[in-house]
Amino acid sequence: MKAATFDEMKSRAERLAPDTEILKDPAKFFRSGRSGGSQDFLTEDDLDAYRKRVGDLAPKPFLDWLHRDPPVISDGADADV
Repeated sequence: MKAATFDEMKSRAERLAPDTEILKDPAKFFRSGRSGGSQDFLTEDDLDAYRKRVGDLAPKPFLDWLHRDPPVISDGADADV
């Protein structure tokens, strides 16, 4: 299972990142291992262009699923016992 870890995949970005002909640095595809990181560097114009492009390529139910809020991961510290 080590091969499926974020650090391992990032170290093999040249082989694993999609669109390696488009990406200037394939390792940057593996930024942080968390959802929503694009908000740190994409402008609202970038996001509008993205939304238009994916809207032309994929059905709305799929895009709704893809862009849903990520699940909240609990460490169990607040769980009732």
